Amino acid sequence: PIMIEVNVGAEQSKSGILANELEEFAMQLAQLKHLKVVGIMSIPPLATDDLAKEKNLELINRHFIDIRAKKIDNIFIELLSVGMSNDYKLAIKHGSNIVRIGRALFGERL
Repeated sequence: PIMIEVNVGAEQSKSGILANELEEFAMQLAQLKHLKVVGIMSIPPLATDDLAKEKNLELINRHFIDIRAKKIDNIFIELLSVGMSNDYKLAIKHGSNIVRIGRALFGERL
């Protein structure tokens, strides 16, 4: 099982494929029978306001919904992981069903 990492903000400092490449990449992965694509993950760009954050979360959720709707063979996208400690509530609002909240639980990294 794998998740596709999407660089939704096309940031140089982050890895992952670009959002507009997601469907094509998923189609390529679908040909690899020993892999099972189970989700999409992304760390949206740091934004100063909730509206900017929501725009990015809406974009990744739209891609998540679109790929699921296509019912591509060997693509079983069930998971959307986009939330972290600073934005998990917005992420859940926009469809995330996995959030990464380590900093909220354990504090800042040393």
